[in-house]
Order: sequence, then C-alpha cells, then structure tokens
Amino acid sequence: MTTRFLDAPVGARPSEGYAPPGEAGSRVLAVTAFLLIGFRQTDLLPLVPLGLSPARFLLFAGAGLWVLTRLTGQRSPYRLAILGPVLTIYALSVMVAYGAQMTRPTPAPNIDPIFVVQLLLVLVVLFVFTVIHSAAGLLRVIKGLVAGACLSATLALLAIVTGSATGPVLRIPGTVDGAGIPFTVDDVFRGGMIRAQGSASHPLELACVLIVIFPLALAMTLSLRAQGKRWWPWAVASAVIVAGSAATLSRSGTVGLVVSMAVMACYWPIRRTVTIFASCAAVIGAALLLQVPFVTKYATIFSADSSVAQRAAVTSALPFDITPFGMYARATGASSSGAGVPTLDDQYLKALSETGVFGFLAYVLLIGTTVVLAFRAFRNARAGRCDRQRAQLFIGIAASISAYAVVSLFLDMAGFLQIWTLMWVLISLTAVAYRLSRTPGRDT
Repeated sequence: MTTRFLDAPVGARPSEGYAPPGEAGSRVLAVTAFLLIGFRQTDLLPLVPLGLSPARFLLFAGAGLWVLTRLTGQRSPYRLAILGPVLTIYALSVMVAYGAQMTRPTPAPNIDPIFVVQLLLVLVVLFVFTVIHSAAGLLRVIKGLVAGACLSATLALLAIVTGSATGPVLRIPGTVDGAGIPFTVDDVFRGGMIRAQGSASHPLELACVLIVIFPLALAMTLSLRAQGKRWWPWAVASAVIVAGSAATLSRSGTVGLVVSMAVMACYWPIRRTVTIFASCAAVIGAALLLQVPFVTKYATIFSADSSVAQRAAVTSALPFDITPFGMYARATGASSSGAGVPTLDDQYLKALSETGVFGFLAYVLLIGTTVVLAFRAFRNARAGRCDRQRAQLFIGIAASISAYAVVSLFLDMAGFLQIWTLMWVLISLTAVAYRLSRTPGRDT
C-alpha cells in the first residue's frame, strides 16, 4: 500500500498494519503547540520573512507543504464539511478588504505582511486537519498546548513570588527580540501589584491564553481519569494554569474562566459539579478570610480604573463611517484610513474596522460555526457514535472556543500573536474532533 507524507490512503485502517504517517505529523504539531504557548512569539527567527517565531514558522511551513502536496496530486480522505466554505468566505473577505484598502485615497501603512499571514493562517487549519488522523493524535497536540501553558503560568507565578520576570529572558537560542508591545502603568501594575506576563507579550494576552487552554487541560484530566490512565500530572497542570491566570489580575480572564466552567458544568454530572464548585468556593473563602493580599485584590479590579476609562473613551469615539469592505474612522475628528482606528479592545469591532461589514460577518460566521461544530462533536460522542470516552475531551474543546468567543468582546485578539495563532489551532482541533465524533468505534 502506498504511503503518503501527509495523507492516509483512502480506506486505510490500523487493522491492516498501516501506521498513519500523520502520527509523526501530530508529534511535530505537539512540539509546535508547546513552542507556541511556552515561549514569546515576539522572539523571531533571523533572516526569515514576515517576522516569524519558531512556532509560527513551523505552522506556516506545514501550510506551505500542504499546498505543495495538493499541487502534486495528493488528496485527503477527510472533508472539512461546512467549515470548508466558511474558511473560503473568510479568506475572500480578507482579500476584498485588502483590495479595498489599496484603492483608498489616503496613504496607508504596509499591510502586505498582514494580508499574507492571514491567508497562511487559513491554510494552517487545512494542514492541521489533514495530519491528525486519530484521537491519540488529537490528544497529543492538546498535551503540547497544556504543557506550554503550564510553563508560561509557572513563569508568571515565579515573577509574582520573586518580583523578577523571567519570561522575557527565556528565549530559544538563535532567535532575536522583535518589537514588543509598549506597556503603560496599568499594564504592569494593578491594585498596587505587579501583573505577570509569563511567556506572553502582555498580561492580558497571558490571561486569555491560559483561560482558553484551561478547559482543555481540565477536560483531558477527566478523560484520562475515566480511562484509568495517569491523570494527576495534568490535574496539577490545570491548577497551575488557573493560578497563572489569576496572577495577571485580569477581568477578561475572570470572565473567560466563568464562561468555560459554566459550559462544562452544564454537561457534568451533578455530583462532579457540586464537588468542583464547592472546592473552589472553599479555597476562595479561606483566602478571603485570611486576607491573602493577592486574592483580596480581585474584589477591587472590577471597579473603575484607567483601563475602564480608556475603553469608555474609545466607545465615545464611535460611530464609524462604515463601508461594506472597510471603514473610515472619525476618532480623530476627520475621516482617515482604517489604519487610524484606535485600539478598540473588542475583536469584533476590530474585524469591522479592518475588513468592513463583509469581513465582520465572515469572522462571526467562522467563530459561530466553530462553536457549533464543537458542541455537535460532543453530542455525537455522548450519543455513542464514536468512543464515548472522547466526550469528556470534546466538551473541553467546546468550552475553550466558547471562552474565546466571549473574551473577544473585551480584547482585540488579532493584536496579539500568541492568542490569535492559538485561535486557528483551536479551529483545527474542533474540525478534527467533529470528524472523529462521526467515526464509529475505537481507534488506535
């Protein structure tokens, strides 16, 4: 039987003695996932165009390899279902917005690299979807994400304990420090305490990355425990991830945690839900009773501060002169190119400002379709259409993408390399989960 580099031959089964080459691909993806979350994405490879970190370079190289194999005639037996047309619509919206920007009379910054990266991220979804052949491969990639998040959270906690940030100096040999995000006082301090950034480029990014990955870690722990496999290291990792997110003193992270836990609790047994929430309440209550400074700060972070005032100022700058394929901001009192739009702290508004109504609808359609597919994968697994033990893992994926969708209301995700790239990886994992949920029986 012919062995292909990326694709399993149509009809091949493990029982036929065929070892899917995608198992090697999933191992590479697991390492890439660890590099994506465990290290700063502003540490770039020298002499590489587009300013890519090692993780993004590996993902884009895989996307290029996927295109090359399609051109040479290789075809995958897997189909993206509804997600394929949705990705096409999103890519088309990016191209249309790029063309509209080129026709504007006002000068605009060089957006060619941004345009190329956006199209490559779409191809990353196709590459990841193609090379993960089994539930074991899916689990392997999730472990890479969780391990990277645990490393980043550990660095954040060390920064709180020692007062010295080690995340920015932890760098892969050979990489160079790219342009970082300029910090304000509110970025670094909140309530008189230092906000940790771990391996992210900003405390807000760290909070969102950890909260999006936490449901994956918790679901994987419960799934391994149900299978009788070693689960306690991943339980410890889940606890470290939550603690690392708390170290950022982020309101967005708190909202994301509530959303993800609410989604999972809706499908948990009542006993598990009561046990977990009672344990959390006991820990928080004890910390408040003992007046632990770090915990008591959360009683005040939702009050007005400079960050809230900044968001109010941006909101007062609305509305925009909206066009179908882009917009002109009136934030400065006069029409200007979309590049003049201020930081909106809302990914949906950011999509509207950069790609217009068409791009905004395409982005909402992409996120909405991913959420629906994640829940359908869980429903299929719970109904016994595949190995029912996968249901625990699939609800974690649904909770992660749900948390991302809600937190996007409070943060412009595309402005941060790590969380924006993670979104496309989550879309890929959701597509794989949906495909596996429709496969009867157990796989290797």
